[in-house]
Amino acid sequence: MVSIGALWLPILLSAVLVFVASSIMHMVFKYHRVDYWRLPDEEAARAVLGKQDLRPGQYVVPHSRDMKEMQQPDMIRKFEEGPVAFVTVLPKGAVRMGKDVSIRVASYPDEVFRGRITYISDLVEPKTRTARVRCVASNPRARLKLDMFATVEIPTEQTTEVLGIPTLAIQRINDRPVVFLKRSETEFEQREVEPGTEAGGWTEIRRGLEPGESVITTGSFYAKTAALRELIGDEH
Repeated sequence: MVSIGALWLPILLSAVLVFVASSIMHMVFKYHRVDYWRLPDEEAARAVLGKQDLRPGQYVVPHSRDMKEMQQPDMIRKFEEGPVAFVTVLPKGAVRMGKDVSIRVASYPDEVFRGRITYISDLVEPKTRTARVRCVASNPRARLKLDMFATVEIPTEQTTEVLGIPTLAIQRINDRPVVFLKRSETEFEQREVEPGTEAGGWTEIRRGLEPGESVITTGSFYAKTAALRELIGDEH
């Protein structure tokens, strides 16, 4: 009987041959070329999107904040007239394979694991509007386990100025994100916001706040409790 250790070279060579053969087939037959279609007037579309100065992220057209708004006659008309689109805006200089990343897991909050991107999917998931990325990471002492949730930071060359607040300041009322602005020692204002990217305990605010406005952070949960108590009192 031949041991598996004696077959390491044939196994390695077969894996290399399969990889080379699949790469050649991919380049020759180009069966992925119809995955994405070219716009009839790409330059006109780029000009329109460029004028809006879109931040990297996911966008949907037409956009509705909830199911109630989606059922409004004006929103139904927009869907019927079209176009209906999901738009993914990437940072200038898109993420490339081989790029270094930082990985954090809740089990080791003070430690950063290093990895590298080895695969970027050609497809965007229709429900989450995200593309899968595979990273290979160093795993000293086998501390990273299967099915662990991790936060992966992918650095880019582009920097963008955004309005950000501590994530703790954001609460949800009636399934909508809100913050509380301090107006006096005993008064606060509830404000609905549109959160964006979250990283390092901070969240981007795309709409609902202006630079310089002060929000309640550590006491936001108590402000939410008071707001809900007042809301329930009004309903009765």
